[in-house]
Amino acid sequence: MRSADRAGLPALAGRRRLTLGLSVVAALFVLLAAGWMVWLDSSDFVIDGEWHGQVTYPWGITVDERFQFETNGSRLAGYAGFLGVPRLIEGGSLEDGRISFKVGSTEMLSNGATQPRTHHYSATFVAGRIEVTLWMASAQTADSAVRFVLERRLSD
Repeated sequence: MRSADRAGLPALAGRRRLTLGLSVVAALFVLLAAGWMVWLDSSDFVIDGEWHGQVTYPWGITVDERFQFETNGSRLAGYAGFLGVPRLIEGGSLEDGRISFKVGSTEMLSNGATQPRTHHYSATFVAGRIEVTLWMASAQTADSAVRFVLERRLSD
């Protein structure tokens, strides 16, 4: 080997070590940032207060619904809008970033009679918003799931 070729070998090896070291640091940074984002989504969050979202029901009506949440440990209380009417939250819980509750209403049948109807809500807190799935059921019907997003109500 010529002396000029041998002189370049240590410099090349040094550049490879530097590149490898910088790559490891960059990979660790990306992993830490991703872990921090996951931790933020799964850490304790405060949902107490007023939320709102556009809900399009299976029969084509869209309503800006309001939700008022109050927590006490893992228990969830408050009101959930259904067709523009605030309904009392029943059986509400908040566990591991998952929110679940139900509300009731009365359904008018074609023969003029009424029957109770239960609306089941399941939700997760994601990036400052609440992603909700609503299932509606009665003794005679079961509608498909309705999905919508709740956001904090800004002060007027």
